[in-house]
Amino acid sequence: MADKTILVLEDNPLRIQWLRRMVRGRADVLWTDNVPDFLATLEIDPNLVLLDHDLGTYFDGRDAADHLYYTGPIIVWSANSTKGPKMVDILEERGLDVLPVWMPFGSPELPHIIRRTLRDGQLPHIELR
Repeated sequence: MADKTILVLEDNPLRIQWLRRMVRGRADVLWTDNVPDFLATLEIDPNLVLLDHDLGTYFDGRDAADHLYYTGPIIVWSANSTKGPKMVDILEERGLDVLPVWMPFGSPELPHIIRRTLRDGQLPHIELR
């Protein structure tokens, strides 16, 4: 078991497989595909939180953002370029450390950002292509 933990709200198991391969040996990935389980799991105090918007359920990532009381680094990794930014606005208005990634698997910088965040404990806030 790794000494770092990433908590992910995501409905696509392929994204979770990709993430687990990418952080193997660096972090454990805890995955929930719904907002109530995600919010309940926050008690583990993860090192990084990843949020998707579109979950295919009644609740979506915005519901998670509205009720998220976590002060560590947060990456919103959504392909929804309309509703994803609203999640970011909600989190930033509360002074949380958030980085938006609109093309999660189209950005070659994303693996570097996740690894660096795990190492440093904060988001690097670099510009994504």
